[in-house]
Amino acid sequence: MKRALLAIVSTCAAVAALLSYQTTPLPTGTAAAAVAAGSTTLTGAPAQTRWGPVQVAVVLAGDGTITAVQVLQQPDGNHRDLEIGAYALPRLQAQTLEVQSADVDVVSGATYTSEGYASSLQSALDQR
Repeated sequence: MKRALLAIVSTCAAVAALLSYQTTPLPTGTAAAAVAAGSTTLTGAPAQTRWGPVQVAVVLAGDGTITAVQVLQQPDGNHRDLEIGAYALPRLQAQTLEVQSADVDVVSGATYTSEGYASSLQSALDQR
């Protein structure tokens, strides 16, 4: 009984930690108007992966530079999906800002999520 209780408490703590993980949000409110002046937000189509959909929105500056990427959907069917997303998605977002395209490297251990991310990002960028 003690092991079961410990397992439940540990699982709840891990899920709570994963759910509290914050990705970089798109700007909102009045500050967003100043930051986003002359920028465009494009939403990519959801990419269906083996573990669930991945969808992103990309913010482009007036000159076409990618300034931010927001993950709108990610696989979330279990705690492992959340762990993978928490690890892989910030790396994919950083790569996107670095390479300024959807030509991002697959994150090891997150192949499906990486491929879905790149597909949705390319879908958004194709709207330019």
